Amino acid sequence: MPTKILTLIIVSLLIISCDDKTKQQPDDKQPVESTNISVIEQTPAPEPEPEPSQTIEQTMDETTRQAYAQSAKIKLWLSVFNYDYGYLGQISNKKVKNTSTLIDLDKKTKKVLQNCGEKNKACTLKAIKKEPLKYFSLVLNLSLPSEKLLHNYKLLIDELEKSEPQLLELDTEGKKFAENYVKLALALHELQKYALNDEYQSDDYKKVPKLFNQLANSYNEFIQAQNSAKLIYNKLYNEIHDIQKLDFKKRGLTLQYDCMEIMDITQEIVGLINSTFDEKNNIKNLDTQAIELKIQQIIDISDNLKKYKGDYAVIKMQGLNRIYFDGFVDYLPKMITQIKLVLTKLDDKNINQEIKSLNTTENSLIQLYNNSTN
Repeated sequence: MPTKILTLIIVSLLIISCDDKTKQQPDDKQPVESTNISVIEQTPAPEPEPEPSQTIEQTMDETTRQAYAQSAKIKLWLSVFNYDYGYLGQISNKKVKNTSTLIDLDKKTKKVLQNCGEKNKACTLKAIKKEPLKYFSLVLNLSLPSEKLLHNYKLLIDELEKSEPQLLELDTEGKKFAENYVKLALALHELQKYALNDEYQSDDYKKVPKLFNQLANSYNEFIQAQNSAKLIYNKLYNEIHDIQKLDFKKRGLTLQYDCMEIMDITQEIVGLINSTFDEKNNIKNLDTQAIELKIQQIIDISDNLKKYKGDYAVIKMQGLNRIYFDGFVDYLPKMITQIKLVLTKLDDKNINQEIKSLNTTENSLIQLYNNSTN
């Protein structure tokens, strides 16, 4: 989503006994680790430890157990909003392959409309007739999702909407998000086909205003659906986040707690920077001193996490993925460096590039975090 929506964790139900249960499954049903990020070499696991008399799940109260189940589904919706179809497909019966054309259609549409939309007064019918390729070039160069891919995408969304637990508001808004995303893709397809087949020459550009207006309307409707989904997501995130964080403290899951704390602080920093950055590449009223204090908090917590790198017995007991935890910790210095870089270039005319890198770096950290807590 254009405005940063940060990840909501799933703790993989924190069942300490899951490894032994996995061994009881047939070979063709062994769970598969997420591969959304580059593969990190797996260190041989330590010898199995004796089972506790009760799993962590069994000692949860009903509210906490329900919160974890809701968190799992909310995370799936987040993957839809962030166009992370790889993660979504891993846990779904409906596989969506070759999804590169299904990513960031809203951003692509925005560029097309900036080149020739209602806000571009220079893009008149007369101007298009004079230089058609100038105004059609962006849409002609787009790689768009096929009808089959859009169909599979809709099947995936239908399955997610109907899955348990039911989250009425988010399921409703999530489906609207997806429906409007498909509608946007179809509007792009129609304009691209019109330009690609030179139909504008045979009808003397008659459909040009209609097609650009249709694309603009589809884009505006998608942005509205996106904003609505974001509001509901954030509402549920805040409700469940507090329950999970309290549960980490209660059960002594200090590594889980520290990882979440880092993500919370990072979210706050990136949110502050994004909210003070305007369209003219200016940063206004940014409290740099507050951000520097938050950076130090991240450094202090990450220094503590480093002590447990490679200690797979502890990592496992803390309910973390022993493969990806090390990768998450190793990536924190890059996140810290990028935040500091933004602060040193606040008056730079190209600050927008550094802020773009900041958001990209945060997204990578989110992926590592998600894999660490799965």
